[in-house]
Amino acid sequence: MERRTFLKYCSFGFGAGLAYYLANKAMTTDNIVLEEKNLYFKNLPKKFIGYKIGFLSDIHIGPYVPVSWVDKAVKLLDKAEPDILLLGGDYISMPESIISQILGYTRNSEAKTNRNKKNYRALFNTAAKSLSQIKPKDGVHAVYGNHDRWLSGKICKEVFEEFNINLLVNSSIELTKEDEKILIYGTDDHWTGIPSIKNLGYRKSSRDFRIILSHNPDFISEILYRSFNDFDLALCGHTHGGQIKLPLFGAPMYNVNDSRFQEGLYTDGFVKVYTSRGLGVVEIPYRVNCPPEVTLITLGRY
Repeated sequence: MERRTFLKYCSFGFGAGLAYYLANKAMTTDNIVLEEKNLYFKNLPKKFIGYKIGFLSDIHIGPYVPVSWVDKAVKLLDKAEPDILLLGGDYISMPESIISQILGYTRNSEAKTNRNKKNYRALFNTAAKSLSQIKPKDGVHAVYGNHDRWLSGKICKEVFEEFNINLLVNSSIELTKEDEKILIYGTDDHWTGIPSIKNLGYRKSSRDFRIILSHNPDFISEILYRSFNDFDLALCGHTHGGQIKLPLFGAPMYNVNDSRFQEGLYTDGFVKVYTSRGLGVVEIPYRVNCPPEVTLITLGRY
């Protein structure tokens, strides 16, 4: 069962227990934290030692997520002075849960709940405007999430172009320092697009360093099943870290098939995969024991 379907059916089922738990200060819905990770790689080019990657995923701006949260996240990252900002998809969201339909719950008065292209454009525009406040030297680069394509991938692309946000769809950019380089490859969404690494090409040598940006970590799982040599670091979102983590039981579901990529860092040999908890929420307008995050990854060499 997909997470969004599960959350629709469980909204009222554990509503009372959730309300009690929230009353005991376990709610972490807007407690945005900066996760700082130092990751070390054998084949990182020496010129990129200390290179800082800002990573932000699953914004879901809409009725449940106000622009003030995105502004706060951007300020946290901007203060950390990343060299580049990577965006992991799901920039807007229109909730469909029983709670949203019956109660009309909203914490964002500027977000209309009607579903039309004009509204979607306004939401993408708000998200992009906030994200464009940070101006790292190597730019802002993004991939689609499933919610973006469900609502309007075309509008997402058009708005991002207006704000100089580079949308990668099975395509890459190269970052060069003197005679050394790293490659960043963005995939299409695993659920709603056609993700592929056929354009990634072959490594010219074992020293080539490659980063994959992919909204859904289950696509990374497919790559790892075929080969361990296609990339060095993958950055993903989609899971929300479970979003709701109940005492003793943890999260009811993470919405991924491969449990290795529920959240945080996974390492297998020389390969590292980092799955962000993301910023926003879907269907149920809360996070419990699962604070939203922005991520700063500093590359190192061993």
